[in-house]
Amino acid sequence: MRVDAPRLRSPENGAAVSCSSEGILNWGAVPSTLAADIYLVHLGYVNSIAADGTEEVIWVITQQQPMGKTSWSLDNDLCGLAPVTDGKQWRWYVEVAEKTAEGLQPVSPASPTWGFAWQ
Repeated sequence: MRVDAPRLRSPENGAAVSCSSEGILNWGAVPSTLAADIYLVHLGYVNSIAADGTEEVIWVITQQQPMGKTSWSLDNDLCGLAPVTDGKQWRWYVEVAEKTAEGLQPVSPASPTWGFAWQ
C-alpha cells in the first residue's frame, strides 16, 4: 500500500440520517496521493443480522470521487432499500485506488467501516 487509509468524518458511526434531507458522507483528504488516484466510496445496507451478530451487507454502490473531493451526497432514493426489521442500517467505507490497464487497484487500506441508520 502506497498511502494511508482515509479517515471517515461524518456521519459518525451509529448516527441517524434523515431520508428527507440531503445526507453527505465526509472523509479527510489522504496525503501523498497522486493526481491520477481516486477515492472509492462503498455504500451498502445491512440485509440481515445473524444470532451471533454477524451482518450480511449488500454493497450497492462503489462511487468514484476525484482526489480533490472528500465528500459524496447520498441519493435519497436508496433510503428505502434497507430492511426495516434491522433498523434500516447502512455501512460505508472509503479507499484510495489507481486506474490501471487491469482496472482499479487499491493503493491504500480501506478505512474502517462505519454505519448509520437512514430514517
